[in-house]
Amino acid sequence: MGTETPTSPEKKSHFWLVPLVIAFLFVGHIAAWLAFVFLALDDRTAQVEPDYYRKSMAWNETSAKQRASRALGWMARVEIDAHAGPGQTRRLALSLVDSKGVAVDGAHVGVEIFAHVRSDERQRLELAMDGDGVYSARPVMPHEGTWEVRVEALRGPLVFVDRVLVDVGGK
Repeated sequence: MGTETPTSPEKKSHFWLVPLVIAFLFVGHIAAWLAFVFLALDDRTAQVEPDYYRKSMAWNETSAKQRASRALGWMARVEIDAHAGPGQTRRLALSLVDSKGVAVDGAHVGVEIFAHVRSDERQRLELAMDGDGVYSARPVMPHEGTWEVRVEALRGPLVFVDRVLVDVGGK
């Protein structure tokens, strides 16, 4: 006759803890990864240049336009009011001068602006001529920091393009 040792109730009652701990670690690991994926995809500060492929295919044209702009000798200077107005608008003033320092009047000036912190929030503006080579608009600029202003000025057959970085301060 064999003697059987009955399993103690203490050993039997803790047996379910091992699978529960494993399941808890597995679910916690998946939840952490899902949170990381959500945070990575929700980051609005990391953006890709819009229509990048088309722009890369037109690189030769863009490069030629930039060389022609440098040959013109024009210079664009951008000033943005430090203090925001109603609705977070600020006055953007663009001064345009030729190679001799003479104001460039009568141009059709358009800009694309965006804050580097929110590069997906781009605005395209047509600037009004104020005179003496100054063109302006009042865009909504709610973010402080570095803003990029992409300029395109047309006067007759002349085309000028430039990219200006401006620091926008707080209120």
